[in-house]
Amino acid sequence: MSRKKKVKKSHKALKVFLTIVGICVALTAGLFVWNTWSIRQKEFQAAEIDFKAKLEVELEAARKAAAEEAARIAAEEEAKRKAEEEAARKKAEEEAEAARKKAEEEAAKAREEALLKAHPELTSEITYTLPSGDRVLDRKTIETWLVDNGDGTMSTDEEKWYSSVRQYVADMAAEVDSVGKPRPFNATGLGVITIPTGTYYGWEIDEETEYQILLEELAAGTKTTREPVYLCRELFSMNENYGIGPDYIEVDLSRQYLWLYKGGVLQYETNVTSGLMDTAHYTPEGVYPLLSRETNATLKGDRLPNGKYTYQTKVSFWMPFTYEGHGLHDASWRGWFGGDTYIWDGSHGCINLPYDAAAFIFDMVYPDMPVVTYYSQYYELREAPPIDYSAYLYEASEETEEEEEEEEEPVEEELPEEVPMEEAPMEEAPMEEVPMEEVPMEEVPMEEAPVELVVE
Repeated sequence: MSRKKKVKKSHKALKVFLTIVGICVALTAGLFVWNTWSIRQKEFQAAEIDFKAKLEVELEAARKAAAEEAARIAAEEEAKRKAEEEAARKKAEEEAEAARKKAEEEAAKAREEALLKAHPELTSEITYTLPSGDRVLDRKTIETWLVDNGDGTMSTDEEKWYSSVRQYVADMAAEVDSVGKPRPFNATGLGVITIPTGTYYGWEIDEETEYQILLEELAAGTKTTREPVYLCRELFSMNENYGIGPDYIEVDLSRQYLWLYKGGVLQYETNVTSGLMDTAHYTPEGVYPLLSRETNATLKGDRLPNGKYTYQTKVSFWMPFTYEGHGLHDASWRGWFGGDTYIWDGSHGCINLPYDAAAFIFDMVYPDMPVVTYYSQYYELREAPPIDYSAYLYEASEETEEEEEEEEEPVEEELPEEVPMEEAPMEEAPMEEVPMEEVPMEEVPMEEAPVELVVE
């Protein structure tokens, strides 16, 4: 074979070889690409699955959130709707209640107007200014004095009405009145003791007058603040020396001693002689206002059938403290004061003083100044014998009668003409006595009120 053919054959073999190598390379590259694509495809599919899963989760969460939001919005709208319905219901109820109340108020107002027109006393409001504080009489109390008809109206039962008003005044008097009731007193040298007040000094409401005035005020529907009508009153409150005040005369009828206080300070003290210890002449204990002050007064005993008196005694200083004739005065005929003289040689009921003492006390005292008399010890009263008027019976001359008429004129207006004064010395005139046949001898403890002295 020629060289040329050999080269040609070699070229052809090389060409086939290269073709085969190219095909192998192409197949290898294709296989590599296929493998790479397959891997990428699987990865993409896996990623796609993960994405779809995540998307599904997110979509589910979104759907759930949307559902919850929708439920929340629906709940809010429902709550709002219910709240609006409730508010509307309440408003309607309130309007209905307001209308009902208004109707009731108008009806009540109409009933009230009709009630007050029929019973103007219900508009009354009386505030009493009492020693213990204010006491108010208003509708709350007044309504109980009427008859409730049960239909918003009231009627008046006259018997109940008048008895209720009178009872109200009586209850107020029971609360206020101190006349005749025991009271504490700071006795000199003894401390606080209990003494009877007597019937002159203290608070005492004039129940009948107050009752009549209260009826008139209730009928007029009065609104006022005032004191009740008093028969007598204390000068001071109980906080001021138990109602006695700083100025007073104190007489211990057991110790037969007198103290005079002004401004709470002792100004004078002296022995005294008080009334004879029998039922007609003993000096009563109690608290009394000084009635007057007189000079050169004539004290008279019992008035006799012929117009004369069992005695007539002139004194320089006369200071009466009871309308029965008890008082303080000078007794120049006495040579001794104090001790137990009063038991067997006492006065006709007055408190006898030494002349100088009477003069000093007279200048220091004034009308309404309290006079406090008390027995600090137990005492006994003898029964007074009857007066023997036959010893005084005689005919008075015309001249004497004229003198008597002049003497009967009162020295001062405070002392009534018919009030007998006290007293003459026991040795100068017969003792004045009142028949007391029915009064037995008694023992009176100091805290009890003694037998009331009546001097005719």
